[in-house]
Amino acid sequence: GESMAAEQQETAPEPSVSEPVTATAPAYTLPDGTEVEVSSSGFEGEFEQAIVNDSFNTPMIFDGIYFDSGSTAISAGSDKQIKATAALLNKYPDTIILIRGHTDKTGIPSANSQLSLMRANELGLALVNLGIDRERIRIMGMGDVEPIASNDTEAGRRQNRRIDISILD
Repeated sequence: GESMAAEQQETAPEPSVSEPVTATAPAYTLPDGTEVEVSSSGFEGEFEQAIVNDSFNTPMIFDGIYFDSGSTAISAGSDKQIKATAALLNKYPDTIILIRGHTDKTGIPSANSQLSLMRANELGLALVNLGIDRERIRIMGMGDVEPIASNDTEAGRRQNRRIDISILD
């Protein structure tokens, strides 16, 4: 009987050793299980609050996703925010989103509409590639019709070239 008791004592502590690890593990992962750091401030914090509070149809501007001028390719520095967004969507699986692309007034309006749609689509594809179900993502190209700053200055145009996200109900 003694050896049995000794065995139980040795195996019993194991669950309690692994439990705290699970408790302190980050709550954010991609669908494939990769852990992702998600900031509680900035865009990520705003997006998570909107999800938790059911703040529908309120556009939030990505502050860490960039495109080269005239290009639909997402710049390399955007990965962190894309992964954080995917991790948040993974944490809240019922959330349906609308991604909208916006341009400045430079160039031809029809080309800007196309560019803004393709950029929104690139972001949607990046999320799908990280494992988010494409059925949860809607995209729209707004072109230059919703400026948030003056198109007369470079700084204003930079603000107008943006991607935003809204939660759909």
